[in-house]
Parts: sequence; structure tokens; C-alpha cells
Amino acid sequence: MTEAAAGNTPSLVTPGGRVRALVLELGRPADWDALLAVWQGVQADLALPAPAIAVSGTDAYQLWFSVAQAVPVAQAAVFLEVLRQRHLADVAPHRIGMLPAPAPVSAASAPPAPRSLPPALRVPVQQPNGHWSAFVTADLARIFADEPWLDLPPNELAQADLLSRMVSIPLDDFERA
Repeated sequence: MTEAAAGNTPSLVTPGGRVRALVLELGRPADWDALLAVWQGVQADLALPAPAIAVSGTDAYQLWFSVAQAVPVAQAAVFLEVLRQRHLADVAPHRIGMLPAPAPVSAASAPPAPRSLPPALRVPVQQPNGHWSAFVTADLARIFADEPWLDLPPNELAQADLLSRMVSIPLDDFERA
């Protein structure tokens, strides 16, 4: 039985609490220049493959990281949090979303709530507002600054071609980073 048939929302997390896909989102408003610093930083500073870039279909840009082997959710969340602290420290937490999300902190010391993301994301998919999310190339990302979406469904073959060129992060490199 599929998750949809079972009435469950699909998730990036396996039943064993591991993930191979991590998402870092920046929105309200979408800000490619800020997220570009992360995209470039993981390549230049950490020598990792470039993450995939997506427009959310609503109000954000996303970076999708693929890990060659599933890692524990806690380890993946720490990776995203370190990227946020290193490259997006000056961005208000409510504008940043992460999947998997970092563990909650105590209410007394909690910073403002981070941006909420659904338990699983599908790209491309039509959003409730009628716009489409889609993976985009780095050279085209900037043109979506005011409207981080497509008005029409993206070409499936073009999406597949773009993603086929993506490289997963080898487990050793992920753990080193």
C-alpha cells in the first residue's frame, strides 16, 4: 500500500529515521543573493557537490542536498543548522525553513520560530495558489526573485535532465562537512 493510499503524508524521512534528501529554504521574501552564498559556500568551503536549486511555487527559493547514503535525521538537521549559522546568520529565522527541521529548543532560550515547511515537498508540483514549483539552473535562479514560481507546469524532460546532472554528496564528505 502506498503512503497516499494509507492516508499518510509522504515524508523525506524513512521509517528508520534516516534521510537522503535535505532541504534549506529561504522565503518571505525569496532572496537568491542570500541563498547563493550557501550554494557557493558548500562548493567552495566544503568541497561538496552543488545542491539542486528550486523555486517553491509560493514565496521562496530552496536548496536540495542529496546524500549518497541515508543519514540519521539528527545529523542531517545539524548539517542544515550549521549552514544556516555560517551563511544565513543575519537572516531572520522565520524566513528559513529546513527539512529535516532542527530539534526544538526550550521555550526560555528559543529564538523566533523558524519557517514552517510541510513534512515532505514535491518538486515540481502545482501549489494551492495555482503556481508551480520547479528545479531551476543557477544561471536562471535570479530571474525568479520577484516571482519564485512558474505559471505553467515545468517540462518533465527538462526537469529530469537537470536533476540527472546532480551529484549526491558521498557519505564520507558529508560526515567531514
